[in-house]
Order: sequence, then C-alpha cells, then structure tokens
Amino acid sequence: MTRLLSEDQVASYRERGYHFPVNALSESEVAEFRGKLEDYEARTGGPIKGEMRHRSHVLFPLDQRDDPPSENPGFD
Repeated sequence: MTRLLSEDQVASYRERGYHFPVNALSESEVAEFRGKLEDYEARTGGPIKGEMRHRSHVLFPLDQRDDPPSENPGFD
C-alpha cells in the first residue's frame, strides 16, 4: 500500500482542503475482517443487531486479529 499521495491527490487536497478516500486497510485485511464478521453472524444466528451494529470495532479490534469475538461483547 502506497503511503505517499500522487501529484493529482495533492492538487485535489489543495483545492478542496481534504483528501478522500483513504484506504486504511489492505484488500487482504478487508477480506479477513469481512470473513470474521460473516463467521460471527453465522455463529450467532444472523446480522449484528442493536448497538453493536454500529460498534463492530468492539467485536473485531484491529490489535487482536487472532482472538475470536465474544458472544456477549461488553458483558464478559
């Protein structure tokens, strides 16, 4: 993943005052997290519901990639 902006991206930033999108994860990392999400949803009977739907980072923290998510996040 490139860490420098192209000349076009810099020019766009200077014109608009922001740069978007910023790819924070590689394609393989995105695939890894999507797989974990789909596995979790299959194990728990469907899509994440309620508050956790907007807080999936709590279920799948970036610094704990090898730890499976809790069935009851926030209640352990």
